[in-house]
Amino acid sequence: MLISDYLNNPKLKLIEQLAIEDKDNFTAHRNAAAELLFGKGVHKRMWSNAKILREGVLADPALNKQGLHLFRYAFSTYAAMHRSNHPEFLNNGHVRVNNFLPTDKHLLVQSECNTFPICINKQGFNNCHRHSNANPGIEYLLNTSGMEKIITDCLGIDTPETTALYKKNTFVQRVENIPNDGDEQKDIHSDIFFPAAKWWYFPDKVELGDGPFRFQTSAPKYDHLFWDWLYRESVDITAGSWDQDKRRGHIEGSFRVTQQELLDMNVTVSPITVEANTLVVANVQLFHGRGDSTRAHVRNAIHGSIRVKFPFLVL
Repeated sequence: MLISDYLNNPKLKLIEQLAIEDKDNFTAHRNAAAELLFGKGVHKRMWSNAKILREGVLADPALNKQGLHLFRYAFSTYAAMHRSNHPEFLNNGHVRVNNFLPTDKHLLVQSECNTFPICINKQGFNNCHRHSNANPGIEYLLNTSGMEKIITDCLGIDTPETTALYKKNTFVQRVENIPNDGDEQKDIHSDIFFPAAKWWYFPDKVELGDGPFRFQTSAPKYDHLFWDWLYRESVDITAGSWDQDKRRGHIEGSFRVTQQELLDMNVTVSPITVEANTLVVANVQLFHGRGDSTRAHVRNAIHGSIRVKFPFLVL
């Protein structure tokens, strides 16, 4: 279902269909659709990767009632459809590569990860680029394995910006997963309104009891149920009437979704177990979340993310 159908706007539908079908003139169709919905002089922040609906033009309740957030979600997705060289990244939500590294390199990375401190977030002390000289397995994974190419093919963008983000954001992540620890990353959510990549190279096997990541395993359903949920959440946030149980990540643009809402939208989110030596590249526009473990467990991964600055461009 197109957003023009959801908004019951026949004039928009003609332009939206052209934006989907005509890659060469996508930007012109995108701009025409925005002008039709929101008038001339659309604020440039609308075309950025900004996601917080409590700041600037994105926080305008009237514009969101006109469909601003739906427009940004839909047209950034159309741009990604024109770019991506891995359809399964958009259609299935993730790309998985088993037995990714040669055995000797896999064993090196497996050993090297254990020399880093337990830490969920990127820091100077766990950045892979910074510490690659002292860790030949990680150096091979980062620079020679082809991991970067798979990621940029998923996004359909390979530029100095993506190279810089790849080096800056790839790090040794060691998650200490404790049952029922209240970790808000265990709430199912969408990171951002446009297709963006996060990746995990798992040197070790991840089983159900370890709290594997949960990803959306049903195909994206851009139907009335989904658009209605997204529209309601964006309007409620900008009106200040959002569900406080969804916590701070929700109003920061990483929309949280309840189990009942997933059921209502017929969306399935499943734990993704992996064998050792597996690379997973996920589209974190779709629903996902960290899994809860049945026992205290440390999960090692080489992890990173790329969110481009201008997600509405077709390169």
